[in-house]
Amino acid sequence: MRKAVARLRNALIVASLASRNPRFARAIAARRFFEALYTRVPRLCSALPCPYPVEVVIALTSRCQLNCSMCGIRRVMAQPEFRGSRLDPADIFPLIDEIAGWTFKPYIKFTGGEPLLLREDLVEMVEACHLRGIPTRVSTNGCLLSRGELAHALVKSGLDVLTISLDGPPDVHNAIRGRTYAFSLAMRGIENIATAKASLPSHTPLLQVSTVIHAGNQSSLKELFKILRPLPIQWWNLQLLNFVSPEADKEARDLAREWGYREGPWSFFSNEPLRGIDAEALARDIAWIEAQQTPFAKSVLRIGGSDQRRLEQYYYEGGRPLKEKICAVPFFSLHIVPTGDMVFCIDYPYVVYGNIRQGSLRREWVSEEAKKYRKRLLGYYSRTGKNLPQCSRCNWLFN
Repeated sequence: MRKAVARLRNALIVASLASRNPRFARAIAARRFFEALYTRVPRLCSALPCPYPVEVVIALTSRCQLNCSMCGIRRVMAQPEFRGSRLDPADIFPLIDEIAGWTFKPYIKFTGGEPLLLREDLVEMVEACHLRGIPTRVSTNGCLLSRGELAHALVKSGLDVLTISLDGPPDVHNAIRGRTYAFSLAMRGIENIATAKASLPSHTPLLQVSTVIHAGNQSSLKELFKILRPLPIQWWNLQLLNFVSPEADKEARDLAREWGYREGPWSFFSNEPLRGIDAEALARDIAWIEAQQTPFAKSVLRIGGSDQRRLEQYYYEGGRPLKEKICAVPFFSLHIVPTGDMVFCIDYPYVVYGNIRQGSLRREWVSEEAKKYRKRLLGYYSRTGKNLPQCSRCNWLFN
């Protein structure tokens, strides 16, 4: 009964947040509509293609000031072809102008690297989107928000959603992030955002905390919950660890060679030590968290909630598919990396079908190069009933 009441309360909080943030809620609803449509009826991916992307994810910079233990993207962005690259307002403003002219406006997620390293440039990009009716989201480690003027400018810009990563109490978070100052600066950033929202006043951005569950922090989730409960946040999202098993790595490399694409850096996502969770204890703690009534919304996993066996399968049987549905991200979501290349997945930035400095998003989205890769994905799924090997434990599929 307690868990049912907590779930009902959670649903009401989500509904309230959606009503207060209608522009972003509409964009998310469109994304979920196409995801549900394509995953349930995969043949519609080609029979009824998405004419425009309903989600645009932009990694603005390859740089980040932290050294997070579970982050494969950090290692990818340290490779010579990405190291030191970034996108400037001059690169992004034409993209924003084009999207503003589309019949339906997707939401734009700014990420990295660490997007706040762009400081005023990021604020200008968000403001330009806001003025054109394009919803925005920023994902950050939150450290630079400890500067009150930057937090105030970001709130004033019209940002819709701000996601800050917190992995646990101070010692746990700092150990995972590789910096002794990470927790204190992120907490100060949360306070600064709340202060700016109150002073302007503004009900946006919706302030979300995101936590990735792995062996390094699973025992501190209840303690983190107690830290978050009095904070001025609106959402807590618990994610699964993104990893590629050794078996999937080999299979993915073989497939990439067969298709004539560059082998992805999937070994960067192996995360073997972090997969060693205590599934029984984790299932118990997740069930406890789900049963708590909170002033903020909670979203927990997408593999069966607190089911111990499902958690064991996810973390210990990495080569086993846990979702039969196709990952529809390449069919409705456009990803852009700091070089300006347009790719189908920000974690695998080597299948390039265009560049924002050389052509329009819409033209490249429906280009023959883009269609060719989507056709291959559908063919592979039709033959095997599975997603690509490297996708079996990917955040885009499960979160």
